[in-house]
Amino acid sequence: MRFKLLLSVILVSVFACKTKQEIIKTIEPTPSSTPSSYHQVHDATRDLQGEWILVSSDDYLLPDILEDGDEIHWSFNPSDHTLTTSKSIRGNDAPANGQYRYWVDNCLLQINQRTYLYTVHSILDDNGQEVGKDLTIYENTDPGMADNGSIFRLRSMDTFFACPVSENPEEERMQIVSLIDGIVLQTGTDYPVIEGKWLLTGISAFTTPSNLPDFMSEKVIWDFGQMETGGNELTIIKSNAEIKNDHSLKAGKYNLWTNDCIIKIGSETYSYQLFNDGSKERLELSMGLSPAISDKNVFKFVKI
Repeated sequence: MRFKLLLSVILVSVFACKTKQEIIKTIEPTPSSTPSSYHQVHDATRDLQGEWILVSSDDYLLPDILEDGDEIHWSFNPSDHTLTTSKSIRGNDAPANGQYRYWVDNCLLQINQRTYLYTVHSILDDNGQEVGKDLTIYENTDPGMADNGSIFRLRSMDTFFACPVSENPEEERMQIVSLIDGIVLQTGTDYPVIEGKWLLTGISAFTTPSNLPDFMSEKVIWDFGQMETGGNELTIIKSNAEIKNDHSLKAGKYNLWTNDCIIKIGSETYSYQLFNDGSKERLELSMGLSPAISDKNVFKFVKI
């Protein structure tokens, strides 16, 4: 299996690479008694395109699901939203070998009918050059639960192998250049933080727009803060307790938890995005965590 993988990489690289000497100059490790160190940087674009190989997994109840000799590949093709996997994962119902439909929305990845949380990190070398990417996929999308479901850690194939290169461009013999010759430092991801008071300015809902409230006259304020005993809390204040077709949560206090682009308020779970247009900070909350469904209730706020 290792030989087949190496052979496939060589064949693909021979046809795909055009600048052999430039590549080896950029990525060839500098001779040193100490291996180079690499660190992860959060990738806001979350680009899944290309082929990834599963390198490890974590599960609260099970040991690492990878066995010696396992080579599990996931290949994402955004042009037709297809995911191709090479092998099933032992003891897990994650996508087995085959082809699947997938959709993405911010930090959410839906494969067929199942939704995951995912992050992408770029791997930078000592000179700040990107040499690869890491992909982490979480089965748990409930920020209120710390241990629930497996975590799959994948690394882009480009991180393992560069294009075949030779000392002499005219020489036919090729060699594989490893991009990672040292440890990769795991870094924490700086998630966007919702804090302060936000004024509800509108709702995008699957209904007639004329039936929605006029939030210029009906004031709704969401105040994100901390409880005196610790933890996060949301206080909702409304100028009118019975705003017709409000669709949002009732006035009162709620516990809340966040994880990347997911927020859980009481028993309700939303995906969220923060925007900064220079003069105004905006917040959007979307009900439902299915990227394949476009018509969702979306709540729009500005910071006050």
